[in-house]
Amino acid sequence: MPLTATDVKNAKPKEKDYKLTDERGMYLLVTRAGGKLWRLK
Repeated sequence: MPLTATDVKNAKPKEKDYKLTDERGMYLLVTRAGGKLWRLK
């Protein structure tokens, strides 16, 4: 299931960094500091 703009906007920092996966190896890394970084596996 692809990520929507709303999913990305609503992603909040947690105690540890976490990933929200998209399609074909792409994911959004949400850091503890609140950064949102797109990564490709």
